[in-house]
Amino acid sequence: MPNVVQRRGMARVSTSRMRMQPQISALVLCLLAMMLRLTIFIRQRSGGEYAALDGAAIVQIGVVTLTLVFLGLNTQGFKRTYSMLRRTSGMTWLAYFALGGVMAVFSVSPAFAAYRSLEGLSQALALFVVLASIGNHRRTEKFALSLAWIVIVLDVIGAMKLAGWSQEAMASNSVSASAAMVACYSFGEMLSADRRRRMWLGISFVTAIGVVVFGMSLASWWSALLGLTLAGMLLRPHKAVIIALLLVMLTAVLWGPQLTDAVVLRSRPIEDLNTLHGRTFLWENYWGVYKERPIRGYGFAMGARLPGVLQTTNTHNAFFSVLLGCGAIGLLVMGWTTFRFVNESWRGRFRGLPGWTGCTAAIVCGIANSMSLGFLGEAWMPASFVFAAIFCLHVLYIAPAALTSRQRRRPRHATVATPESFALPVVPGAR
Repeated sequence: MPNVVQRRGMARVSTSRMRMQPQISALVLCLLAMMLRLTIFIRQRSGGEYAALDGAAIVQIGVVTLTLVFLGLNTQGFKRTYSMLRRTSGMTWLAYFALGGVMAVFSVSPAFAAYRSLEGLSQALALFVVLASIGNHRRTEKFALSLAWIVIVLDVIGAMKLAGWSQEAMASNSVSASAAMVACYSFGEMLSADRRRRMWLGISFVTAIGVVVFGMSLASWWSALLGLTLAGMLLRPHKAVIIALLLVMLTAVLWGPQLTDAVVLRSRPIEDLNTLHGRTFLWENYWGVYKERPIRGYGFAMGARLPGVLQTTNTHNAFFSVLLGCGAIGLLVMGWTTFRFVNESWRGRFRGLPGWTGCTAAIVCGIANSMSLGFLGEAWMPASFVFAAIFCLHVLYIAPAALTSRQRRRPRHATVATPESFALPVVPGAR
């Protein structure tokens, strides 16, 4: 009798997902439309015109509006996603975007700050709803990585549109930052996957590493090295071999003078490396500006656009993005998000969860790389999308199972994780 009830429940969930499919498809189209706007149809204008309402801005606002409309129409998917997020680091991350909207009233440009926070909230929430609707880890993982690769390809095309078919087109922080996270995830999962899953994860890893190398971003190289090293340490059976290979690579880069000049300096003066290509001067300026408004900040995504400072595309540091955007309050929220993520990853370390190694390595890689490219804590970027896709896998499949480790006195409710059929819990009417 219990099996009959369970099958009926599964049938109801499957039918409801089929009814929600048009809304989910619409959300996917909205997400891709935003990426098209931010990559191929990118606009170039002076820093002082960051809030100008031109045709591209109107299209972008329209995409955000449609995303919010389809989220509102998909109430069942929204409630389901909320039930799975509310006790995880994903909810705290979304709360940071909401905080940016609330604190826009104190911003030096309230309308711009409110829009940017709403944009990030709508895109992240839509991605969470889309991936949560799939309900199976393997299919969700494949769909998330497919979306990530679409974004990377669009980003490459956009870079080539600006610089032409050349090495300079591939030398993009955004492209290499996204590829580094995909490489770390694919590497962390492929060695423990079955044959079929290992094949496409291996293709993803090799391709992503190639993009990182040709991207010529030193920050992405070091971030990828950090993520791959962490993945190797978490993959216990392969730890010794992986760490040995990474040490050989690191030694070759650091102790080979000609290789160091070609790879690290790339025929640039040593002063560029000492100042991180001018970033240290920028951050010193940001610190001085922050001390004038330390609690509330200047408004979401306003850090790189403040009058009196050098205006750039982003702060090139997620720490300053948060600090200048939402002040100490925002830093507290993001700090709590990071703490919850670390706690969830730590609790899930021995549960054999599919995706745990890849998610942990990729998210750490992304956080490290965000200290050079501010794709966390301010305006939504292609790298923000890729980070959110992998972070969503952690929030949907790692965090809930890790939190159940607190209930070890009730083993009958423990989650048995298998790479083949690791499905999300049935939420409607559940606790």
